[in-house]
Amino acid sequence: MVGLHAGWTLSECESPAFDTTFYPNLEESGEFRNLTTLGWKMSMTQGGSLAMKIGLSNEYDSLASDDTEKNDFRYYLSQVWGL
Repeated sequence: MVGLHAGWTLSECESPAFDTTFYPNLEESGEFRNLTTLGWKMSMTQGGSLAMKIGLSNEYDSLASDDTEKNDFRYYLSQVWGL
């Protein structure tokens, strides 16, 4: 497994983040799974305890069965509450 996380704080209220994780198949050469997420978090309160997060995620599986797609794109909008 190999992964990368990159985050950036633009301001007190906004921060984008990028994550990717690569899972190679050690038994079959050339087969792998990859999870990638790109998100943007925007604070809605002064302390940052309430925020909104919008993003895109992709799951790629080279061993996906014939009746499914190898790429699975998803987008999301969520409300985040931190203590």
